Amino acid sequence: MRAFNFIFFLLLSLGSCNILKVAGDKNGNNVTDIGIETIYENRANNLYTDTVNAAVENVISRFNTEKHIFGVHKKGKTDKAYLTLDFSKIKIVSNGGVIAGYVISALGILVAPIAVYELSEKTFLLAFYYLPENRIEYKASLSPYLNDIKGRPQHALIQTGAMFKKMSKRINVTKTKFEVALYNMLLNLEKQLRAH
Repeated sequence: MRAFNFIFFLLLSLGSCNILKVAGDKNGNNVTDIGIETIYENRANNLYTDTVNAAVENVISRFNTEKHIFGVHKKGKTDKAYLTLDFSKIKIVSNGGVIAGYVISALGILVAPIAVYELSEKTFLLAFYYLPENRIEYKASLSPYLNDIKGRPQHALIQTGAMFKKMSKRINVTKTKFEVALYNMLLNLEKQLRAH
């Protein structure tokens, strides 16, 4: 039982370290606007940054049309309260990558078991597959004005399947999933500001 309590405590401690925490002295009265800053590292600076920027704009628009204790906007030079999204990777699987997924999976699921069965004296099966995924990897962090001393940058990974979808559909599904994650992050910040 002691081992279980220790493991539970350890998991709880590790899980709570990776969350954006708003400083206790910040609330809906002294935080009325939060800017959103986007930064793209070299691996993420590609033709899909416009898609991510459009997703951020969609979230800003949606959030501001609803009733919340603060508004959001693209970060300006004088903003003290802001959320930084630092993108390290944006990848939408190309049509060639999808074809490779089909070919490798077909070989791994159909051909490999037959070859292993025919070449082996023992009866066992071996199969493999490859399912490429679209990915958006980023780190979210709060400005020094908003951040609590216990707050840590929040690493996030958005993944969507790439098989069986056209390129436009792959882009839209990944974009929508990112929008939902960003919107929920803003709701979490609002929840913390309301609690203070």
